[in-house]
Amino acid sequence: MGEFTLSGNAYFDGISQPVLLVKDKKIKYCNPAAQAHFRACAVPLTEGASAPDGLPEGDGVLAELTMGGERWTVRSRGLGDDGTLCLFQRAEDGKFSTQRVRELAMQLRRLLGPLNASIETLQDTLVETEQHRNEKWISYLNHSQHKLLRLVDDLDFYSQSDDDLAILYPSAPLELAGFCRELEHLLDYLLRQIGCRFVYREEVASATVWVNEYLLRRLLYNLTANALGQKGELVLTLRVAGDRAVLTLADSAGGISPEKLERVFAPEEDRFLADGSPEGFGLGLPICRRIAHFFGGTLLLAPAGAGMAVTLSLPLCSPSQRDLLRDESIFDPTQNYNQVLTELSGVLPARCYGQETVF
Repeated sequence: MGEFTLSGNAYFDGISQPVLLVKDKKIKYCNPAAQAHFRACAVPLTEGASAPDGLPEGDGVLAELTMGGERWTVRSRGLGDDGTLCLFQRAEDGKFSTQRVRELAMQLRRLLGPLNASIETLQDTLVETEQHRNEKWISYLNHSQHKLLRLVDDLDFYSQSDDDLAILYPSAPLELAGFCRELEHLLDYLLRQIGCRFVYREEVASATVWVNEYLLRRLLYNLTANALGQKGELVLTLRVAGDRAVLTLADSAGGISPEKLERVFAPEEDRFLADGSPEGFGLGLPICRRIAHFFGGTLLLAPAGAGMAVTLSLPLCSPSQRDLLRDESIFDPTQNYNQVLTELSGVLPARCYGQETVF
């Protein structure tokens, strides 16, 4: 392995949790989040300085530290001769643990069965003279079902480890230009229901990445739902920079305050723990960033014009990976219709969830 440097690396520089690269008890790299936290603890970090005591060594080692009155979990990733990468995360206090999240997801999922049965019963009672009225109530029920399903899916995903994700969501080559054209056709039709437009522009005719298509759709649908204002236009742009494909989703919804921008990718624990929040659990954007990192990519958010721009960077497939490209003739875009209705259930109106649309 060659010399490994992270200075100026957008991947780790953009992560909100502290990251250190340590070799021979010395710091080779510290990201801005680590510098800010240790500075607040009156322990300034610089490259070449002695590493803090108690850091784990080796690959896959777990340790707990107390810094600045807070408990931190530190996981190590061995990088051979380049040292050890230490990833910091605030220790769980039992209220926001993955086990608690998993249990909550199971409780919510139990509600989906009776709700689905109620919808099917109502469909069976349709009579021609009351068709219009009953279909309206079916739309409301379907809408509620999709909102609940989205919450459960977010909780399930949040509680899964990276090893779980690798098993549940295997990656394969995906040609992004064709994928984005199909995405434009689907999203533009749906978003016109709320007075918005979705536009796709490409600077390259082809870019193949190694991803799981379901998760990539989930990421982009989540970003779309977060970007929507009452009216306006969303513009998705595809380009290639070096050995990476870059997707940028720009909106004109007014932007985000600098204070909120600093914590937009962190789970909102106060909202997560509150009962009956109509806005969900605040996990959408953290899940988006996790999916991007799972693919070896980055996700960055920045002001752009009258709104915000989210940039997703993904590594391009190697030539050997591209040889495994699937047969596009077997792809059926309609199979993803329920997924987009679920992910956009927080912004689409109930009329989009009629019997003919959902079933």
